[in-house]
Amino acid sequence: MNLSFSTVACPGWSLAQAASAAHTFGYQGIELRVLDGKVVEPSTLIGRSAEVLETLGDIKVASIDTSIALAVDGPEWAGQLEEFCASAAAVGAPVVRVWGGRYPSSVRYEEAVEQVSKRLNEAASIAEAASVQVLLETHDAFSALSVMEDVFANIPSPHVGVLWDVHNTYAVGKSSPHEVWSSLGDRIAQIHVKDARPGAGELWDPVLLGFGAVPVRESVETLKQADFGGWLSLNWLKFQRPELEEPEIALPQYSGLLQEWIK
Repeated sequence: MNLSFSTVACPGWSLAQAASAAHTFGYQGIELRVLDGKVVEPSTLIGRSAEVLETLGDIKVASIDTSIALAVDGPEWAGQLEEFCASAAAVGAPVVRVWGGRYPSSVRYEEAVEQVSKRLNEAASIAEAASVQVLLETHDAFSALSVMEDVFANIPSPHVGVLWDVHNTYAVGKSSPHEVWSSLGDRIAQIHVKDARPGAGELWDPVLLGFGAVPVRESVETLKQADFGGWLSLNWLKFQRPELEEPEIALPQYSGLLQEWIK
């Protein structure tokens, strides 16, 4: 198991600063979600692979995290995914993250699940051509374990899988780490972690590790027992929640405990 962090944690940093912090705080990789202060777009990395690789040095790109939402996007999603997969291959990232999204109330649950499943089967061919994997994150309307089970019921390709956000499956469906892994473990290729506690309404507030209600340590134990060898990635939402602790505080606090728990 290797540690990484998403660049949503440090939206004000340059890529060089993120790489330096990874070295300093004990991370082996980063997820590219925000670059130069902006969310990555399909064209963001085109022509920049050499620059990215030189800047990162021995820090790996764990994934490229897109805004593609398979349940709601128009037909342009496929072309965007092709560009993202090409960029991922160019910088050595094994994974491209996509979402299901929040579909409108006029769309029936069965229709949304069917569309996401169909598009993931199409995404498998795109991913295979680029020698990467496309992962659907447990996020938005697709956070609950039961929903992901329905989505992946008819997806045979190993080129698509699951990015398990531990907070989301717990906050939405109260699924334990053991339950999630028992059901989806053979499809899970990457993990997002952040601790949080219930806030206003359905919103949970991210907190430093150990100060919330998310079973992060239990998740790490589950992954250890399964001999998980992928990326365990901090998804500290500083980009979306500017009031959160600065990356200089959150990154070392999380990595210190996670490294201790991984041993």
